[in-house]
Amino acid sequence: MGSQDGSPLRETRKDPFSAAAAECSCRQDGLTVIVTACLTFATGVTVALVMQIYFGDPQIFQQGAVVTDASSCTALGMEVLSKQGSSVDAAVAAALCLGIVAPHSSGLGGGGVMLVHDIRRNESHLIDFRESAPGALREEALQRSWDTKPGLLVGVPGMVKGLHEAHQLYGRLPWSQVLAFAAAVAQDGFNVTHDLAHALAEQLPPNASDRFLDTFLPLGHPPLPGSLLRRPDLAEVLDILGTSGPAAFYNGGNLTLEMVAEAQHAGGVI
Repeated sequence: MGSQDGSPLRETRKDPFSAAAAECSCRQDGLTVIVTACLTFATGVTVALVMQIYFGDPQIFQQGAVVTDASSCTALGMEVLSKQGSSVDAAVAAALCLGIVAPHSSGLGGGGVMLVHDIRRNESHLIDFRESAPGALREEALQRSWDTKPGLLVGVPGMVKGLHEAHQLYGRLPWSQVLAFAAAVAQDGFNVTHDLAHALAEQLPPNASDRFLDTFLPLGHPPLPGSLLRRPDLAEVLDILGTSGPAAFYNGGNLTLEMVAEAQHAGGVI
């Protein structure tokens, strides 16, 4: 009897195969629960994301406003917004447009100030790109000669650099595309405003250069309000800036040399 008790072969009433089957079944049930939970979680996340798209806060605001003193430039700014451009994209395009339709008060040769408020971060950023005096300019020269040398009043433009900086910080559309909007206005032409017609009427020979007369008075007399004026030369400049950026304007390229030559021809020191 003692030898039988120590034998590893003992009689049992338990079915070892049924126990293994039960253990395997438990494991399968656990795996099923895990898979079901993962699928449920994934479905819930997907539904939440879809609902966020349709009912959440829009990533692109549905309402916006653009205000300028030229209806064509206001419309251009709104077009940029409709193309999913940012407010700064619209501001850059509208500002360049004003330099085209109102060259007597704005343009690439000027400057400005832009205040941008980031609503998501609740932060405001001031970009100052006003013109600066040339380094060679002296106060006594302005006091003595500015009336006979109008080129002395020409400062170093800040417009291109400032608008580009604003776009780099807050733009959404490509820089080239934003400038293409404005270039199209110059290429296709615009209706001369009353203010522009009046300003051009005051710039008659001998006060105006031949290049100015060829650009704005090709028929020998100032354009009438409402008449169509095209600026393919300015469209070409904007295309160059769109491709090459501000470097084409400031770093000694053809645009820089032309601007400097014109200012110095009028007595400037830029």
